Amino acid sequence: MIDAILTALVLGLIAGTVPGPYKAVVASTALERGFKPAFRLAFVPIVTELPPMIVMTLMLDRVNYDILTGIGIFGGILFALIGLRFVLRQSRGPDVEVREVKEGRAFWALASAGLLTPAPWVFWLAAASPLLLRAWNGYWLHGVVFALVLNLVLIGTAAALAWAASHGQRVLAARNQSRILRAAGVFLVLAGTVIVWQSLEGNFQRMVRQQERLFERVEEVGTH
Repeated sequence: MIDAILTALVLGLIAGTVPGPYKAVVASTALERGFKPAFRLAFVPIVTELPPMIVMTLMLDRVNYDILTGIGIFGGILFALIGLRFVLRQSRGPDVEVREVKEGRAFWALASAGLLTPAPWVFWLAAASPLLLRAWNGYWLHGVVFALVLNLVLIGTAAALAWAASHGQRVLAARNQSRILRAAGVFLVLAGTVIVWQSLEGNFQRMVRQQERLFERVEEVGTH
């Protein structure tokens, strides 16, 4: 049990602190709207991690890279659109976003974009699913605890980022906040474009190899 908890903690902290489009949206939302709207976005991993966890664990040896390519293309486009909206909103004012947050659209837009990117699928394919299966094969409860702790850490790191960025809102002047948000929007557009490009180029094998190295590091830490 202790091994499963420690391994999930290490893996969750590594994955939860890696910069990426999802973290950029959480930080930008906290900077623009405050802690509460960004804190809601911290629960996006519940949507983005559960389907890859189930699918990749059950079909670990039968992954179709063509499907992942299509997922990556759609996800990249969604992240690019979210980034474009961040850029355009700075000239239109915040009213549109306030309405979207109240209706929950921001949450589901980000969840859809995150789910339709290669990152969570490759993460579970090459790193998390093998560790989950190892814990499950030891005793099924260990597997449940591993999955629960891992997802709680992912949510916790996103919530911590939201808290930190929301406090930055009080320090930065409005003009600087607008510049940072524009920069975040540009980053998301570029990140979405890169995701689409990686999908079209078929770089999933390289991503899997990178995740396998992460898997080896986590195993070393979890067993010492």
